[in-house]
Amino acid sequence: MTIDPGDRQLIARLEWAEAAGLLDLYRASIEAGTAVGAYASDMRGIAVVALDVVDSAFFNRALGLGSVRPPADEDVTKISDAFRARGRRDTLIQVPAEVTTPELAGWLEAVGYRRSRSWVKLWHGLEGALPEPATDLRVEQVGPEHAADFAEVVTEAMGMPASVRATVAPMMGRERWRHYAAFDGDTLVSTAAMFVDGQTAWLGFGATREAARGRGGQSALFARRLRDARALGCTLAVTETGEETEEAPVNHSYRNMLRSGFTLAYARPNWRRVDGGPQA
Repeated sequence: MTIDPGDRQLIARLEWAEAAGLLDLYRASIEAGTAVGAYASDMRGIAVVALDVVDSAFFNRALGLGSVRPPADEDVTKISDAFRARGRRDTLIQVPAEVTTPELAGWLEAVGYRRSRSWVKLWHGLEGALPEPATDLRVEQVGPEHAADFAEVVTEAMGMPASVRATVAPMMGRERWRHYAAFDGDTLVSTAAMFVDGQTAWLGFGATREAARGRGGQSALFARRLRDARALGCTLAVTETGEETEEAPVNHSYRNMLRSGFTLAYARPNWRRVDGGPQA
């Protein structure tokens, strides 16, 4: 089922679970003094994060605008100014269409943002039976001792620069995080993470080495996290991935999420600005 556009409380819950996880992720790097140049700010329910080490919209994002509380023109201006003050040229403001009023769209356009490809938000209730997929890989919860291998798999599988690997170790072992891996023998081949925000679990960092794909690792990692989220008192799990389009008709992560019992909540447009370059 999809989200009722009038259910703003649920939209806020789904959006903020991800936003809170990103804020904690970036704050972990700041507290550890890593060289990635992380920035994290909670603007009264709007999470704004950025990295200095790489200028990419994936890492320079704002979430929660219009979801946690009604938006204002000054919110958009503050987000825009925060990115430009750090010299970030390629940035995203992610806003569900369900909360995007004509006024909000106008404020975004006024500071240079244009609507681009959406991500899809999916959710999974934690009552009743949960999936039990088969895999020949060994799934375990892991800690900082596996940070280097975890970071390598994530960055290589997702096509990220090696310079962002330093963001991984500081978050591993933090109170609200759980990290998982699937092993082929002693080799770490798949990764996953879970951030707990009250009764909501945000699931991210799903990645698998190319040679180990098709062996059920991600399905098993979803199943493990769903069980653990329920054991921790969560009632809902949420995740996201890129939307399937005519130009990109198959997203294997999306298909895997559906097989794991997730339901599409909504497609969330990315409002993107590339200062000094073409919009994509």
